[in-house]
Amino acid sequence: YVGGNWFQEVGSTFTDNTRAVFLNGMGDQNISYGGSGSIDFSYLHIDKPSGNVNLGDDLKISQRLTFETSNTANIDASLTDVSVIISNDATNAIIRSSSTNSYVIGRLCRAIASDDNTYAYPVGTVLGYTPASIDFTGVIAFLDPDVCVRSYDGIDPDYITFSGLSTTKYIDRFWEVIP
Repeated sequence: YVGGNWFQEVGSTFTDNTRAVFLNGMGDQNISYGGSGSIDFSYLHIDKPSGNVNLGDDLKISQRLTFETSNTANIDASLTDVSVIISNDATNAIIRSSSTNSYVIGRLCRAIASDDNTYAYPVGTVLGYTPASIDFTGVIAFLDPDVCVRSYDGIDPDYITFSGLSTTKYIDRFWEVIP
C-alpha cells in the first residue's frame, strides 16, 4: 500500500513479483521515473478517497488495472502527455467500479487479442467521464496489437472542415483512436 508519491530513480528497477501495488493516499499522488522511461506494475489498484493519480511518465501495467469500489480518483496522464498502457490483451484487464470518477484522463492504450473482442476504454477529461467501447473483428495476431484512445472536450477541429455535416448540431466532445 502506497499513501504517498511513487518516484523511481534512473536506472533502478522495481520487481513486484506479480503482486499488486495499491495507491490509497489522501489528495493527489504522483508517479514518476527519474529519466525517460516508464513505471511498470503487474497489478495496480487505485483506492483513493480523494485526489488523483498524476503521471510524469508512461505507466505500464502487464496484468490488471483495478479501480476499487470506494475509489474517487482518476489517473491523470494529460499533464505531461504520457500514456497508461495495458499490455494484457484480456478484455477484463481493466476493472472499474460504478464510480464516475474511475477513469484515465489522457491516452489509454490496450493490447488487442486475435479474433473478435470488445474492449472498454474508461477515458474522459477533467470535465467528465466519456468512455469509448470498440468492437474488433478478425484481428490478426502478428499485427501491432496496441490501440490507444483519448477523449477531448470541444468540437473536433476537422468536423466542419471535412465532414460536410451541420455546423450547429454536433456533440461537444470527440475521441482520438490511434492504432
